[in-house]
Amino acid sequence: MPDQNPNSLLSYHTHRDGFSQQPLSTGQLKHPFSQLVSNEISFAALCTEEERSYVYTWGDSRYPVLGRAVSSQSPAGEATRVTDLEGPFKISKLVAGGWLTAAISELGEAWVWGLGCAPGSDIMGSEGAGKWLDEISEAAEGDGGLRKIISPEEGDEEGHGDEILDLAIGRACIILRNQSGLWYAGATRASSSELPSKPSTDSYQGWQKVLDASNVRQVVACGKLALCVVDDGEE
Repeated sequence: MPDQNPNSLLSYHTHRDGFSQQPLSTGQLKHPFSQLVSNEISFAALCTEEERSYVYTWGDSRYPVLGRAVSSQSPAGEATRVTDLEGPFKISKLVAGGWLTAAISELGEAWVWGLGCAPGSDIMGSEGAGKWLDEISEAAEGDGGLRKIISPEEGDEEGHGDEILDLAIGRACIILRNQSGLWYAGATRASSSELPSKPSTDSYQGWQKVLDASNVRQVVACGKLALCVVDDGEE
């Protein structure tokens, strides 16, 4: 394989005869990236440079899942900066899953963008696809569809204690870790399409505390399964 630019990305496509490889247009990706994440329909890259950070997204143009406006100058399929995530803060981590992507800052703030569940899915009923996101976040400035996640518990009078330490995204759900423990929001039960012999009992909810502990170190999620790593108190 020829030498690649450290910022280059290669796209692999499956077809009847196997895989094909082709360079992916990196557009404005002019900074070395430190993290690359993906969900069902889009990709995101995090680039850090001293005290600044840049987030690039690209993916399917049919749905608002990129956190930025799509135009002929910044097409969906080309890695392009999410300028609404550039400000007096530095993004330290990206998280993706389902149809959502989130960014966490070094100050413990977080933003999310995308869809609460797959279009046409009955995972949360006909009216619940986005309501749970509305209950845990608020619209952020800009025209890219970013939403700022509301920490599920207030901090002290000076605002300390409600910093978001980590996030995980599953299928139509978000797991959040802050100093007070582990929180869950999103779909709560299986859909009727997965249990055809039973009626749909899907529901959605805002933040619900699932673990009252300050020693949760890491959370991960896949589909409807979430795992957490807990310190046992030993040095």
